[in-house]
Amino acid sequence: MLATLGSLWPCYAVPEGRWGKMRGRRSLSAAFKLPRTREKEAHTSNVLQEPPSRNKGTGSSQFRSSDKVINLRQGASDPNVYLTTHSQTSALEAPFHLYHESFLTVLGTAPRLSVFAEDNSKFFAHESGIWIPSTDEIFFTSNQIIDSAGNKSISLYKLNISSPGKVECLDSTEGGRTTMNLNGGTNHPDGGLIFCQQGNMTIPSAIIYMSTTPPYKTHTVVSSYNGRAFNSINDVVVHPQDGSIWFTDPAYGNAGGWRPEPDLPPLVYAFQPRTGEIRCVADGFFRPNGITFSPDSKKCYVTDTGAGHGDGHTFEWGTKPATMYASPIPRS
Repeated sequence: MLATLGSLWPCYAVPEGRWGKMRGRRSLSAAFKLPRTREKEAHTSNVLQEPPSRNKGTGSSQFRSSDKVINLRQGASDPNVYLTTHSQTSALEAPFHLYHESFLTVLGTAPRLSVFAEDNSKFFAHESGIWIPSTDEIFFTSNQIIDSAGNKSISLYKLNISSPGKVECLDSTEGGRTTMNLNGGTNHPDGGLIFCQQGNMTIPSAIIYMSTTPPYKTHTVVSSYNGRAFNSINDVVVHPQDGSIWFTDPAYGNAGGWRPEPDLPPLVYAFQPRTGEIRCVADGFFRPNGITFSPDSKKCYVTDTGAGHGDGHTFEWGTKPATMYASPIPRS
């Protein structure tokens, strides 16, 4: 679902294998030792397939299959339901958008969205949303918070699902003090957290490891591409088979006024902690944003939110991409 691919944007699907220019396929697969597969990867099917019976453009929330009709509006009458479209009315009627029947295994037959916590004084809930199963805690980051002097900052928060409405700000902890402008994040296989640090004019953008327990100690995983500074790393995912860390690096920080002019184009990278090797795995984007893998780990999905400049108010919906791409992952 698009929520795992960074901020919720209106995205358009494109055929597989058509993102940027995949570099070094043979050396990439050999370096990260992904297992060989005998199945031939498809390059022509659509990333997202809409059920034939769903009426395009109507906002219908009914999904029809050959033997049942499932009404996804059930349980979505709460006026505080999270908006998934530009229209509050249509969002209340159909907050879930289904493009493939397999998503029903995630949603169930009567999904519901409701507000767990809110703070209307600032954009306090924006990215990450990392769930820790052992404690039922969720770590997340804010959008830009601008104080009375015009200074911009991003906060780190934690909540416990068992305590609705209670949110703990972690800015004063060691983890909060030793990081700068965190954005996307994900679970690390050892139980820790991986965050994208966007940085500022003096602190570099980097991939950061953080402990899930106080004082939330951190260390830098990688902070440059062969000595050249990242732009403002946005989103990250860890490959479940080899532990490599894949992340996107658009120039949103520079557009927002808190990062220098870019040293690198907007790229997608893969970093192998075991060897310290980092590779550019895809280019050709305007602003690569969300990134995730398919359930079988054979494909990588990336969103390009180039339609938004990153300054908070400039958008080019007709000329810049708001697109989701997919590409098979090379095998060794």
